[in-house]
Amino acid sequence: MARLKVAVYDSDRTYRERFAAYLMREQAEEMELSVFSSTDYLLEAVRKTEFHLIVLGAWDEEVFGLLSGKRAPTLVLTEEDTKEALSFSEEIAYTPKYRPMDEITRKIYLLTDRRQVQRTIHTAADMDITGVYSPVKHEMQMMFSLLYAKERTSDGRTLYLNLMEYSGFYGMFGMDADYDMGDVILRLREKRLCTEEFYRGICKMGDFFVLCPFRNPENLLEFHMEDYRGLLKFISEYTDFKTVIVDFGSQTQDFAEMLNTCKYVYCIEKSGFYFQCRTEEFKNYLEKTMEEAFFERFRTLELPFQAKWIHGGGNLLEQLGWSEFGDYVRRYLEGGIHESFE
Repeated sequence: MARLKVAVYDSDRTYRERFAAYLMREQAEEMELSVFSSTDYLLEAVRKTEFHLIVLGAWDEEVFGLLSGKRAPTLVLTEEDTKEALSFSEEIAYTPKYRPMDEITRKIYLLTDRRQVQRTIHTAADMDITGVYSPVKHEMQMMFSLLYAKERTSDGRTLYLNLMEYSGFYGMFGMDADYDMGDVILRLREKRLCTEEFYRGICKMGDFFVLCPFRNPENLLEFHMEDYRGLLKFISEYTDFKTVIVDFGSQTQDFAEMLNTCKYVYCIEKSGFYFQCRTEEFKNYLEKTMEEAFFERFRTLELPFQAKWIHGGGNLLEQLGWSEFGDYVRRYLEGGIHESFE
């Protein structure tokens, strides 16, 4: 996918350089940055290049007047916490410049997504949805799915969804969220979900993105097929995610229906008689529930790894990627991600 062309202008050299350095470090694969130290250079570049977004470090009436008629959305970084809307264009937004950079990044994606949606709306059928589930509750299920998501980034922007109960996601990755999937689903049910609210729940992990999981387990218990379909529909129509990885737990309603929406399904197993019995019961359930065609997309995978060696601190995803477990997952996927489903 082509990178977003973003023009950045701020007369404050220190802020401008730090702002640009962050985006070039964290969003290099998604954004192509052009940084300007003067309005003359900015205006000359705008005349020659079609930018997807212009970022201005402050309100400047003269610059706004000269930019008037240019179709690129504009993000103004303000000194104040709030800023009343100005009648410059329909695609203009304001955000305090000293807020966390991930918040500003989400605003950038919001503005550029609005522009993309008007040109290319696709459907949920266009998305590549992969489901992962372990009837034996294998402790490495989520780790497998995250590395899988990391490997799939070459297929386009990848989004990871976690529907597991008490997955430990936040603690393992040292993350917090005051806005998660529960908030997204609530607004979706009330038909007031917009892209800005959706992206409030999105965080970036390396090369892929995560919709922050439910913090309240009761929200997960109430999550049903209508919510699931509505979420996928919103993702397909209002974002450019083309690959979605879903970690399923056992507490969601309409589990079989959700699983059946996946183009590919991995069932994570463990060796041993006890675990084999549990897996066989799950397969028997599927045979009675699913059409025969489902099993062409279904594959079991035994992971000979345990979670006891995982420890906190540092970049856990990177640790996993460089571990024996990461090598195992890569070798498995390189052998054919989907070709041999039976």
